Amino acid sequence: KSDEDLPWDALRFRNPLGFPMTTAPAMIVADGRFLGQQISPWVNAGEQTTLRVNKALSIRTVSSEHEVEGQRAGYEAYGKMYRKAKVQAEVLANNHRNERVTLVIRKRFSGELISAEGEPKTRLREEGAWSINPRNELIWTVDLAPGEEVRFVCTYTVLAS
Repeated sequence: KSDEDLPWDALRFRNPLGFPMTTAPAMIVADGRFLGQQISPWVNAGEQTTLRVNKALSIRTVSSEHEVEGQRAGYEAYGKMYRKAKVQAEVLANNHRNERVTLVIRKRFSGELISAEGEPKTRLREEGAWSINPRNELIWTVDLAPGEEVRFVCTYTVLAS
């Protein structure tokens, strides 16, 4: 897993100042204890930002994808032939802490969304504007009690050459 795929403890906040916060080091402290440090990006007045603090070692996440059995349909686009495959993806998260946590779970994929459990927010990512497959992101925000687990399944189609 890359750092992008791992769970992080993060601090989400809005710039409370009446002017932009410039890029600078940020130190995160709670109850007099040092928790971590990060570089805060430029944040306009009232704009929301998220600072990663530490890897969340007590939150377990697993994601998987597999092609759904069936016939791959032929598809022609822009003078090229593609195969259209159906993919099922699953994301799983477990809270191994002794406290309730709020998780923001992101699933990125290339293709056309068919369905997704849990009513995630969906958005098109701009880096896929010129691709045969649109680049998508699903975003779930869930609260997990100590020891609780959550599982979401989504299905999409993807064109492959």
